[in-house]
Amino acid sequence: MNKKNLILIIVILAIVIIAASVFLWKVIFRPPPAPTPLELEIVSSIQDYRRLALANFVYISGQYAYVTSGFYDGLTIVDISDPAFPVIVGSVSDERLLDGVAGVHVVDNYAYVISSWARRLTIVDISNPAYPFVVGSIYDARLDGINSVHISGNYAFVTTSNSLIVFDISNPTSPVIAGSVFDDERLQWANAVHVVGNYTFVGALLHLTIIDISDPTSPVIVGSVSDDKRLRGRTVIHISGNYAYVAVHGTNSLAIGFERLGLYRLPYYRFPFGGNRLTIVDISDPTSPVIVGSTNRDFIQLVTAKSLYVSDNYAFVAAHDTDRLTVVNVSDPVFPFVVGSIYDARLDGINSVHISGNYAFVTALNTHSLTIIDVSDFVEVQK
Repeated sequence: MNKKNLILIIVILAIVIIAASVFLWKVIFRPPPAPTPLELEIVSSIQDYRRLALANFVYISGQYAYVTSGFYDGLTIVDISDPAFPVIVGSVSDERLLDGVAGVHVVDNYAYVISSWARRLTIVDISNPAYPFVVGSIYDARLDGINSVHISGNYAFVTTSNSLIVFDISNPTSPVIAGSVFDDERLQWANAVHVVGNYTFVGALLHLTIIDISDPTSPVIVGSVSDDKRLRGRTVIHISGNYAYVAVHGTNSLAIGFERLGLYRLPYYRFPFGGNRLTIVDISDPTSPVIVGSTNRDFIQLVTAKSLYVSDNYAFVAAHDTDRLTVVNVSDPVFPFVVGSIYDARLDGINSVHISGNYAFVTALNTHSLTIIDVSDFVEVQK
C-alpha cells in the first residue's frame, strides 16, 4: 500500500470516528437543555432571636407557617396570609418535651413534633394559632436519633438512626407505638420519610428503602435501591407521582469535625466520592425501584442538601453549606439539571424548604429566620 492510500484511509477513519462521536454525544450522551433565565426574588424575611432561634424545620398549612426552633425548644406559628408581611402569632416552648426539636407535620388541628434530644413525639393543639399547647407526648429509648416525621391517617411514621417506628395517634392525648421495622443496612442512618398510600419511603445511607405499611402494626421492607455514588451520603426525599426525588450531600473526602449552628458548635460528618446531587428513582414498582437519572455533582448549588420539595417540573433544594435555594428542572426524569439558585445572607444555614402556592418558605439556622421567596416562574398556583 502506497503512502497516499494510507493517508487517505487514515483521514477517512478520522472522519468516521469524529462523526460517530458527535452522534453519540448528541443522541446518547446528550447534554441537558440550556437553562432558562432564573427569576427568584426574596419577598420578605422575619427574624426572631428567641422564638425562631436556630429555626430548623418549616411546614405550611393554610395561612400559617409552623417553624420548629432548636434553641427555643419550641414550635412557633407565623401568619403568612400576606407574604410580604409575615407575623408571629403564637408559640409554645417546653424544655423537657421539645428539647432538640426537629421536624414537624401538621394535620387539621394538630402539629406533630419530633425532638431528637428528648427522644419524643409530641402532639400540639393548634386549633387556636395564638395559643398552641401540648396535648400529648410519648418518650421511648428507641427514638434516639429521631429525625423525620410524616402523618398518614391515624398513624405517625418516624425515622431513627436505623429504623422506622409507627405510632397510633388516634387518641392525640395518648400516642402509642404500634409497630416498627429495623434494618442495619437498608435503614442505616435513616434521615427522611415520606408516606404515600400503603408505602413508606425512607432515605438512608446509600439506600432508598420502601416499606409496606398496609398493616401498620407489622411494617415490612419490600424494596430497596442502593448506589455507591448517586445515593452516597445522608439523604432527603420527596415523592411525586411515580418518582422519588433524592437529594444527597457529601464531599470529595471524608470530613469529621464541628460546624457552627447559631450559638452552638455541633459535630458533623460528610461522605466522600458522592453526594451533592439530585437523584431520581422510578418507584412505579415498589418492590423494584430503579434509578433513572441524576444531576452532575455540584459543589456550590447542591452541596449539603438539608431539605427538598418538588412542585410541578421543579425540585427546590436547600443547600445548607452554601446558603442558597437551588432549583432543578426535573421535567425529564432521565436528565435533571440545575436551572440556578438564589444566594442571600438571610439564608445563612438554610435548613428547610416548603413550597405553597407561588412561594418558597425557608428556614435558616444561623439567622434565626423564616424567609419567603417568590418562585412563581417555576410553579403553578395550587388550587
